[in-house]
Amino acid sequence: MIDKEGCVTVCAFFGPDSACKDVTVTNSIAAGCVFAGFVVPGHDCDASDSSTIYGNVAHSSQSEGHIVIPNKNGNGHSTCYEGSNLAAYKCAHTGLTTYFNSKEIRMRKMVMIDNTLGVNILTAGETDKQLSVLLDSDIYGEGGSDDCPKKHDCYCPRQKMGYMPFCGNHNGAKAFHITNSSPWPMHHIMSYGSWASASDAYQVRFHNFNTTETSCGKH
Repeated sequence: MIDKEGCVTVCAFFGPDSACKDVTVTNSIAAGCVFAGFVVPGHDCDASDSSTIYGNVAHSSQSEGHIVIPNKNGNGHSTCYEGSNLAAYKCAHTGLTTYFNSKEIRMRKMVMIDNTLGVNILTAGETDKQLSVLLDSDIYGEGGSDDCPKKHDCYCPRQKMGYMPFCGNHNGAKAFHITNSSPWPMHHIMSYGSWASASDAYQVRFHNFNTTETSCGKH
């Protein structure tokens, strides 16, 4: 067993909670987190961008940057929910991830920089159709670290992905805060696949992925 860990957790620490609502976290930074920088609820699909979870940056996490969960108080999040306008850099696993029960999960307007595994969006559940989507986002393979301490080798993955293929979708979901070593990390697939699943990406831009020598060595 491991402790529940996370720098900022909103309506997630005790699992789905309809009593938790009206919490706003905007333009904030979470750095050096053990599990995730932010574990936060998404907003309704086809609605305007969230004004309650917006503009947050996670960096130097030992695992994930942002984990975006379905909102118990949302409108139909078991069918579809979104996350938007978040950024992450230099996280040891993914800058952004999901692995929760919903027929469709959409992430958009994200900025991911120099994370080892980039973005991974997984849906879960026993449904006849499941879809994970990344839209209108920018993914950078190399980025400077102006906040890196002097004479310190900042975390700099030698091999990295900007976009980890979503590997379809699966029957079993993960807990918002993982408290057992076997299902950790969040993107570790333990369940069998679901029927009629798909993963789509639209207007996703990749920057600074190359095979030349950089501050991180060869890529």
